Formats: sequence, structure tokens, C-alpha cells
Amino acid sequence: MANRGNIRQVVAYLRKAGGDVVDRAKDEVQATGLEVRNEAMRAAPVDLGKLRQSIQVNPERNREAITITAGNISDNSRNYAAFVEFGTGRKVQVPRGFEKMAMQFKGRRQVQGMRARPYLVPAFNRGRVRLYNRLKRLANEVGACIVTGK
Repeated sequence: MANRGNIRQVVAYLRKAGGDVVDRAKDEVQATGLEVRNEAMRAAPVDLGKLRQSIQVNPERNREAITITAGNISDNSRNYAAFVEFGTGRKVQVPRGFEKMAMQFKGRRQVQGMRARPYLVPAFNRGRVRLYNRLKRLANEVGACIVTGK
């Protein structure tokens, strides 16, 4: 499984390579972000479609990172995306590694609740693996070019 440490190691290697390799890596980050957004949009449950429409990709200034957000629908339903993703009340399901994020939305009462209908975390996890593989492939290309002098 591609974790943050593995991805950071590959990114550090690509930064050392410099040149257009960094731009190619940034392109991979952006492409993966769009894929994650599209997967999450397809998987998001639809009532009126507002949750699906709220899923956005926001590139960071240097394009080395992205933020994917969901649920910026209105002031009244700001937490709706998290409630759908993680569930509510006794039916909360939080994937490992997302506990801190999910705790922001924890309520005070234990009610029966709504079951989780994950759409963003599964798409993110699949995207993280794809990004790691893409960056690793790019690093291998760079390594081969350095060795062969191309």
C-alpha cells in the first residue's frame, strides 16, 4: 500500500532530479486529483445532486499538492458531506487514518444515526496508490536516464 512515507521518498528523489521531471510529477499529481474527484462524484449518493456537485479539486499554489473538498453546499449543510462519508450516531464508520478528520464532525448525542456511505475516502485511497505507482514509474525513468546518460 502506498503510504505518505513512500510517496514522500519518491517525491524527494524526483526533486533531486530537477528539470522537467518536477513538472511531470506535478502533472501526475493534478491528473490523479481529477481522477479521485471524478471517482468520488460517481460514487457519491444522489438525492438532489448537490453533494456530487460540491466535490472540488483545488491545486495548491506550486501544484505539488491538491486539496479535494466536498460539502461546501450551504451554511446549513456544511457537515453533510462528512455525515454521508462517515455516518452519524451509532452507525459511524471511520477508516483507519481518518480518525482525526472525522472527529471534527462528532456530535454530542448518541442517536441511532445514518449509515456511512463512503465515496471520497475510497476514491482517495485508490488514487494514492495510483499516484505512488505513477511517481515511482517516473523515478525509474529518471534513474534509467541518469544511468544511461540520456
